[in-house]
Amino acid sequence: MKVTNVRMEKVQGDKVRFCADITWKGGQSTENAFVVWYEFPIHYESNIDVSGNAFLAATLFPAMKLGENLEIEAPVSPRLLQTVQEIMDVYASWYPALHRIEVSCTDENCPTYSMSGKAGTFFSAGVDSFYSLLKHRDTINDLFIIHGFDIPLADEYRFTRAFDAVQTVAREFGKQAVPVVTNVKQYVDQFVGFGSISVGALLASIGLGLGSRFQTVYIPSSMHYSDLYPRGTHPMTDRLWSTERTTLIHDGCEAKRIDKIMEIAKSEIALKTLRVCYMDLPGTYNCGKCEKCVRTMTALRIAGVLDKATAFEEKLTLDMVRKLPTSKHSARLFVRENIEILRKLDTDKPLLTALEQCYRANDPSAPLFKIKKFIHQADDRLLGGLVTKAVRTIR
Repeated sequence: MKVTNVRMEKVQGDKVRFCADITWKGGQSTENAFVVWYEFPIHYESNIDVSGNAFLAATLFPAMKLGENLEIEAPVSPRLLQTVQEIMDVYASWYPALHRIEVSCTDENCPTYSMSGKAGTFFSAGVDSFYSLLKHRDTINDLFIIHGFDIPLADEYRFTRAFDAVQTVAREFGKQAVPVVTNVKQYVDQFVGFGSISVGALLASIGLGLGSRFQTVYIPSSMHYSDLYPRGTHPMTDRLWSTERTTLIHDGCEAKRIDKIMEIAKSEIALKTLRVCYMDLPGTYNCGKCEKCVRTMTALRIAGVLDKATAFEEKLTLDMVRKLPTSKHSARLFVRENIEILRKLDTDKPLLTALEQCYRANDPSAPLFKIKKFIHQADDRLLGGLVTKAVRTIR
């Protein structure tokens, strides 16, 4: 696999595009080609690190999946070239389908910059990103919201609405909202899973792309230290994408999801703009029906602020809680967290009962659970989650 022609291009309007040409064989006689690009606001043009760092993060796992050595025709951080060896060690041990490869670049020295002291964080307006913002509100300068990850590139409406909310938050905290538009996920999804393998690397690629601006970039964590398992973003590996200039920090593992909700409950702006929904439903900000919406609304009820959380228009019912799908490992962990905190608080007995019924109904050892999990995985891999979306819409 080769990365060539790393460059910047002006885009019509007020954006600049940072891109490179990617080619690979993939066992075929002819080469495949793809142009990976990142679009930033034009006033960030001088902050773009025109090196191979971002594209190393973007292409490593596809190359490992194909078993092709990676050649980058651009300078790369010496530190990153060293730590990428450890990244390969970790992910090859977690996922046997990934193979260790040789990584090479041009002999030029990677561009260096004076330390800016600035910090940025990825900010979707979700629970994890709000927690990191509240935790580091005095040091964070910029909030990145990405178009092309959870919100598809074709969905301009949802991104515009999400960006409006991020701008509202940025104004409230005196920060800069930075829209980042990229097709890198479209490229990487051809080879490896996003949540399971590539998400941390792709977030790092964006932070490294703006490497001349940031000394610190936070990647908000989804899991508590006690619940960690192999996945695409992890405290063991996210930090390894750092360079001499920019440090990547996997942030927030010290807090469980319910602990983060308790912090968010103190912020009026968070309750107005919190965005957790992954359903692509026209005209909705949070659908109030999907697994993420229901478990977040449940946690907000535990925190005693669900009635103040105007970001959710749907009314939470105990039946919705009982039917909460927990085929994913992380979803089951979050249900368990809510049960534990309710038992400790000894409040809201009806909600506790509904959560316990949900947890028992989704026992991984039960035959029905295994059938549900098989259907969910087949739907996710073969139909892109269409069946799940249809069921949630009907509910």
